[in-house]
Amino acid sequence: MGDSLSANEKKVLYAIVKDPDLNNRQLALKIRMKPSTLASIRQRLFTEGYYKTVRVPFLQNLGCEMLVVVYTSFNPAVHLEERVKITKEMIDAFSEIFYSLGETHKGFSLSFAGDYTTASMINDIRTETFAKLRLLEGRSPRKVVFPFQISRVDRFWNFAPLLAEAFGIKDEPREERLFAPDGRGKLSRTERLVFHGLVRHPELTDAALGRVLPVSRHTIAATRKKLERAGLVKTLIMPDLRKLGFKVICFYHVEYSLGKPLDTSRADPSRIMSGATFFMASRKYDAIMLSAYADYDQAKMDNMHKIQHLKESNYINEMPVINEYSVNNTIVIKEMEFAPITKKILGLGA
Repeated sequence: MGDSLSANEKKVLYAIVKDPDLNNRQLALKIRMKPSTLASIRQRLFTEGYYKTVRVPFLQNLGCEMLVVVYTSFNPAVHLEERVKITKEMIDAFSEIFYSLGETHKGFSLSFAGDYTTASMINDIRTETFAKLRLLEGRSPRKVVFPFQISRVDRFWNFAPLLAEAFGIKDEPREERLFAPDGRGKLSRTERLVFHGLVRHPELTDAALGRVLPVSRHTIAATRKKLERAGLVKTLIMPDLRKLGFKVICFYHVEYSLGKPLDTSRADPSRIMSGATFFMASRKYDAIMLSAYADYDQAKMDNMHKIQHLKESNYINEMPVINEYSVNNTIVIKEMEFAPITKKILGLGA
């Protein structure tokens, strides 16, 4: 994978994906490379579109109660471009939806919601609209809700394990439970303005953001550090999977057997995650995963291992939903747009 990249370019891309908060000098020391060389490679990778920077807001302590995943089978008679044109305006209208991807006859989206009523209302409106326009194939869109209080998110667009495996880099993966509510959540208006600004303009330095917001650079820097220490905002580096040569993204919905009580084995996501997995959310009876692969054979092999483990452990009565997406044929309708929901949850107005 990443055959167009040199060995040093792979090292740098992996380093910034794994440790996005480290500066060039810190990264250079860690991977034993001259700071000037690392800075040059990093700039080249960015200029050529190998990665983008995103800031993820952790809103679970500020009034956001759940992560919602919706996946749908569409009428194959409606061309993808036509369907995207019809649905994009609706998806953009909902600030809660931060990611949406579609292919020829299927698609999925992820959103943050302040409450179950809002999540249900959005899904009802989308379902009604899709049905009226005859976009649906068979059943209504499937909705899987992960209330943060009773769920766990173990990977959230974490591409470090994927790149380590693809590039042949031996390194210890860093796993952490994300979006765990802890009760901390009061912010001043200035802090909320900076919070939203950081999420909306992830590529800007503190000084550049100071020219956008009515807040001084020093206040922005101090607030950013406070928000990062509190775990309210986190920088992510998202590699371009298409440019790196990945061909398949698999969407998984695992529904655990109702008759088998939850135990520590099933609660441990490492039992079904692999290096290919970059997103994983789970609760007592459901799990959603996203994984990326070099080709369909690799995807098929990993799928087989997952199903084998689930079957042998009697964790499932029915086969998981596994939807394969061709990276070259998908359209990302909305890509990690967190600013609208951040603004809404923080009460910053229209």
